[in-house]
Amino acid sequence: MINGLDYFEDQAKAFGEVDKHKRDLDRARGLLQDPDATTDDLLDAANRLQKLLSARHDLWSGWLKHQFKNLYKYVDNTAILDSLKKLHEHGATFLTTNYDDLIERHLNMPPIDRSNPESLMSYQRGALDAVFHPHGYWHNPGNVVLSAQDYYGVKGDADVQETLRHLLATKTVLFVGCGGGVADPNFGRLMEWIGEKHKNRGATHYILFQKDERNPVTELALNHVKCESYADISRWLEDLLDPSERNEGSSKSFKYANC
Repeated sequence: MINGLDYFEDQAKAFGEVDKHKRDLDRARGLLQDPDATTDDLLDAANRLQKLLSARHDLWSGWLKHQFKNLYKYVDNTAILDSLKKLHEHGATFLTTNYDDLIERHLNMPPIDRSNPESLMSYQRGALDAVFHPHGYWHNPGNVVLSAQDYYGVKGDADVQETLRHLLATKTVLFVGCGGGVADPNFGRLMEWIGEKHKNRGATHYILFQKDERNPVTELALNHVKCESYADISRWLEDLLDPSERNEGSSKSFKYANC
């Protein structure tokens, strides 16, 4: 979101309108830079960013394109993506709340979002090998989830919710790079649902943290696993290919979620 604020400020300077939007810019930056910011604080910042990018009809799509269209070209270290490719070759499937298309470009897979219910159904059945973006991806700005209103929309989307509930009920999901994001208004509610559903069998899904990373979602029904550092994530992921490293099911029941 910081990048979105920078993009808007650069655009506003060209029209001499920075002062007009200074209050929202300063408040959003302050919230995003606050290490103790709550989920509500981050939603407030997101609401302000969306308000700013709605000041002109082309800003929202322009920012997404500016930020993500050529992102893959600038990825110097593909170790994690290479590990995901190996997991995919052994049956893992993928969903991400990121707006970028790094996974699908590296793995040569199509993206899907809530704009195509038929594709979601095929993905849910395992008939479509794709990267699911429940919060949208950059090429389809109208379905990108950012503000509280957007979260309300995706929580009310029956096709998205059915797909996510199916995955959580039938797969073993590993959340990577999510941190507190897994407690957002969409996934937080889903994790509470699956926790209640499986309360007599214990947590069935996992979240990966770096060794010294604080766990911000202790209230959710997740098994917490750790690796030494960011540099070790790719090797940690590849260790999942060893049956002795998996706690339940086969690799074909594994779902990778990137936030």
